[in-house]
Amino acid sequence: MFSAIKSKSNFFKSVLTLVSASILAQVVNFSFNIVLTRIYTPEQFGYLSVFMAIVSFITVFSAAKFDVALVASNNDEDAKKLFSLSFWVLIFTSVIALLGVIVVKIFHLYNTPVVSDWLFYLIPSIIFLTGFQICWMWNVRIKNFKNISGIRVIEPIVNGTVSLLLVGFSSIGLLFGTLAGQFISFVLLLIIVFKKFPLKQFAFSFQELKQTFKTYNEFPKINVTQGFVEIFQMSAFALLLDYFFDAAIVGYFAMGMRVLQVPVRLLVTPVAHVFFAEASEIYRNGNSLLPLVKKTIFRLALIASPVPVILMFFGEELFAFVFGNNWSISGEYAKILAFWTFFDLIRAPISQIASIVNKQRHVLIFSVFSSIVFLIAFCVGGWYFQNINITLWLISITQSILSILLILLLINISKQKN
Repeated sequence: MFSAIKSKSNFFKSVLTLVSASILAQVVNFSFNIVLTRIYTPEQFGYLSVFMAIVSFITVFSAAKFDVALVASNNDEDAKKLFSLSFWVLIFTSVIALLGVIVVKIFHLYNTPVVSDWLFYLIPSIIFLTGFQICWMWNVRIKNFKNISGIRVIEPIVNGTVSLLLVGFSSIGLLFGTLAGQFISFVLLLIIVFKKFPLKQFAFSFQELKQTFKTYNEFPKINVTQGFVEIFQMSAFALLLDYFFDAAIVGYFAMGMRVLQVPVRLLVTPVAHVFFAEASEIYRNGNSLLPLVKKTIFRLALIASPVPVILMFFGEELFAFVFGNNWSISGEYAKILAFWTFFDLIRAPISQIASIVNKQRHVLIFSVFSSIVFLIAFCVGGWYFQNINITLWLISITQSILSILLILLLINISKQKN
């Protein structure tokens, strides 16, 4: 009884720590965006969004999801091996990506304005983002939330400051700001990990890592595909918008999604990391995840519900007031996508139970179907109607329905015990 109360207390204490840091980070990020949207154009934000969409596709493979496996692993020794293995996969992926960029440049396979000149910057971005994710998941494993929460604040400070200082360099100022924030976050988190756990603790032979790969090979086989399907929609969004419409619309969409992602960064990301750690422990102890899942859904829905309501009534006006009149279109896009974001916000943390109870295949099949529906909706709106608003409405309605169905599936899966 006392143990359960203590565990519950630690859960909410950990969530509060990460949420507090996320709130401060978003306040900083939001403050910089108010300034940046007045000195950078929608097209320039659009170029950055297309670049980051390409990065997002590659980072799905860059650690083979062994960073997720290290949280769910059965013992600390395996977790350390998975930490090391994740970085070796990152090195391999970075080399392959570099070779791929060289081929693309030699044969002129990608000629999108501005972004095609940035292709070599993909490599450091992949390394910084994936390295950060691996180190972050290690700290999730050991529940070291207090020491890492402040990094969430430092990243937007660096990003915004560099972007402001390089405003005279056009859109590349936004790119360098993004890379600087990624770099600082990765290095600081790396220092935190190795300060407590010396590098030699993560040194293993090739045979040991090979055996670890075999033991946890379900994660690259299933979770990489699942991760690709999940990231596909948001990354493909920017790329397809650029294909069917233009960079300005990508910029408006990106700003709308930045605002919609605020509750995700404030609430979902901290809750998801703590939820994963707590749910993994509960399942290892042979208990049901259903009570934790139900409470998480209820609290997220209660806290996040004002977001779609406010945007539905005041979306355009809010964006025009905060970011300038040029950005009211972003408010219109955010209004259309608000309810899909709301349901997806609830889905995101609890979707991790599929990895915990080894039901990834169920969620993968559902996600593949969701992506097919997404593509059909996009093609109907973009190719047949050639109207961005119709396209967004088709996507928002269909994906909202599918998100609700997936939440119901995850609730059913959570009833399973170890």
